[in-house]
Amino acid sequence: MKYATPEAFAVDRAATLLADSTGNLIAKFSRTVNDWRQRSKSRAQLASLSAHALRDIGISPTDAMIESNKPFWEV
Repeated sequence: MKYATPEAFAVDRAATLLADSTGNLIAKFSRTVNDWRQRSKSRAQLASLSAHALRDIGISPTDAMIESNKPFWEV
């Protein structure tokens, strides 16, 4: 694309970069929220397992309690 002035090119390039960074930011935020939801769901499921089921998967009840009590944003 030909631009009438260098300023026109600069404005178009800035708009493109802004759109790309905004799209990336939205995508990253969406992935983060999905990770949080999955982590919360997994921890709730872990908390609901019986001591027998925890032994079957090699996790102690204490470790399961510690993990399930972590806030969703903590890895």
